[in-house]
Amino acid sequence: MKTILSFSLCLCFFPLSAQITRQNNAIRIGDEIIKQQVVYKDPGRSGENVLWDFSKLSAVNPEYILSYKEPYTIKDSINIMGNDTVYLKREDNHNELFQGIEHYTSYYYRIKNDTLYCMGHENPTTLLHYRNPLPAMPYPFGYGQKTARSYTAGGLYSSSDSILSYGNISIEFDALGKMILPSRDTLEHVMRIKKVQTIKRDSISRIGQDVMNTVVETCQWYSKGYRYPVFETVKTIDLKDGENKVFFTTAFFYPPQEHYYLEDDEENLAVLDSLASGNANTGGEEIDPQQWLKDNFMYNFYP
Repeated sequence: MKTILSFSLCLCFFPLSAQITRQNNAIRIGDEIIKQQVVYKDPGRSGENVLWDFSKLSAVNPEYILSYKEPYTIKDSINIMGNDTVYLKREDNHNELFQGIEHYTSYYYRIKNDTLYCMGHENPTTLLHYRNPLPAMPYPFGYGQKTARSYTAGGLYSSSDSILSYGNISIEFDALGKMILPSRDTLEHVMRIKKVQTIKRDSISRIGQDVMNTVVETCQWYSKGYRYPVFETVKTIDLKDGENKVFFTTAFFYPPQEHYYLEDDEENLAVLDSLASGNANTGGEEIDPQQWLKDNFMYNFYP
């Protein structure tokens, strides 16, 4: 098992070619990410030269593990809405299939035509399959790019009750900047991906709910030289009765106390070496956020 507690503290200017790529950012079987669940904070504005100050966040759950496993072998099929059979089967090309396990839930992924797709997920109460796979990340993906599509999904709740879900998802590379960590170290070369998924769910017979309309907004921050996100926020908005009511928020942070990276991740090691050689100061530095902001970046602070 390979472990990541990922952060780079190299202090360099952001390259113009900032991209999320398959070579440096695609999922790898056997990787395990250890992160902290922390108090949610607004992800801030989009654009270039953004400063994200996460220096005062406190931990809610000190250890939250996401691991990527071998190709999945879940139920061969499930019956949706009485007459539609959905298949979640092992494919011939195992190199393109992944299972992510996180907080009692298994997520099923596939990389096809340089896009990472989510095929579905299951946990002790719910099994859901995207009938047209949900895009999770295109490769390569550069600053200012955006992609969107509609989807439908079917599944089971409590092994017996049917679920039908549909909506839209958009993925946008919307921001570049640097981040101040809870340790007050600074993290350079930060790239933010924003995902907005609208979800409409038809009634679930056992619990007697009508159509539910929600929006899930997820922001993921990547740093050059590391394969997986270094920070993540999730916000869920209820659109019922025409109101935009936030009913769930959370955030995840990858602690920098120890700087591990995958010893066999040659692509990202090469990036880190290149960044380090470009600047003699590769350690963290404590800075005054207000003064640094005044001297360098546009505002991104909130009351």
